[in-house]
Amino acid sequence: MKETLSSIELYRDLGFSLITISTKNKIGLDAIQQVLDIEGQKRLAFTGISGVGKSSLINYFLPKASVRTQIVSDRTGQGRQTTSQSFAHLYPENSPRLFLIDMPGVQNFGVTHLSEDQVKAAFGEFNFLSQQCKFSGCWHLNEPKCAVTLALSENRIATSRYENYKDMLIESRKNLDY
Repeated sequence: MKETLSSIELYRDLGFSLITISTKNKIGLDAIQQVLDIEGQKRLAFTGISGVGKSSLINYFLPKASVRTQIVSDRTGQGRQTTSQSFAHLYPENSPRLFLIDMPGVQNFGVTHLSEDQVKAAFGEFNFLSQQCKFSGCWHLNEPKCAVTLALSENRIATSRYENYKDMLIESRKNLDY
């Protein structure tokens, strides 16, 4: 849980808009309701790993949907694959204007369809630092006088973000298939 909370804070600090929710503890559901009430949207998909509560959200906002859910495994601490295919539910039940889509749990995803430049651009916190690198084409890996790796060594950027950047860059370069 501590790791999850630190990840949430990391991404909030980077400027991402995050909503912390729990149907079990009735946390953040008003914020989700505001998203559901935005006019003009036609589809809203709930995605994520197994066990995060996608189907529980559907059941909360559409009680008649009665989507099957399971508890998280005590042994592994992970969710069990319950939803096996995407299913769209009409929302609200009495006057449908939006499809709420319950997606199967994601186990992993690939970035082979992204170019190296697109991977690089996804790490916005590196952009300002990149301007201070000795070489304009710096990939922030082994280049000398790299401002990003210097910031990493000084704990000014998150190690997890840098490791994700490296992994995604390597994957896009190898063109691995998932």
